[in-house]
Amino acid sequence: AITGANVPSLKLERPGIGYKLKFAYAPTGTEQFSVVTDAFDVSVGRCSGLAVISQPGGALLGQPFQRPMMVEMQDSVGNGVVQERSPITLYIGNRATKDHSADSTLSGCPTSVYPVDGVATFIGCTISCNVASQCAGTNFELLFSGPCEGVLQNAYSDVFTVSDAANQVRIRSGTVSTAAVAGVPFTLQPVIELWTSPCGAVGS
Repeated sequence: AITGANVPSLKLERPGIGYKLKFAYAPTGTEQFSVVTDAFDVSVGRCSGLAVISQPGGALLGQPFQRPMMVEMQDSVGNGVVQERSPITLYIGNRATKDHSADSTLSGCPTSVYPVDGVATFIGCTISCNVASQCAGTNFELLFSGPCEGVLQNAYSDVFTVSDAANQVRIRSGTVSTAAVAGVPFTLQPVIELWTSPCGAVGS
């Protein structure tokens, strides 16, 4: 007689090449005989959503985020979909109000990025103080939006705090020489700024 055993909902969630399945018969805990399938490949599923894989951390007004933000196009089980090439757009907003219309407060980076190998990376993004009510505080979040298979998908960052950059001493950008000669004044003389406003320097 021929009997069979079904394995319900058997699946592999990670793509790869050359997978094989082994089925063994071991009624007493010791394998008596087994059978191995032919090799087969497992491909990535269709793009079904976005996932933030590098969070912004915190931020100081007028300065870049602590780390680059990265968003991945993923299939339904979290595999990266490298074939998706649609741009991802970045917005900043408030978790409490869900208002993400104030993208003009982001500067220093493109707010629309095409993914490379399924990952869109936003580098150098800075929160400026264009709107007084959105200068500093808690409950900030980033919204990443883009199409997967033609359907608009959204992903939200963790909530983070934007701190006032007040009472900081900084060297003005572009005022430091990259080389010097002993006994000769610097070609560019450093300019030191005192920041006591969330919107920028008030003296140097």
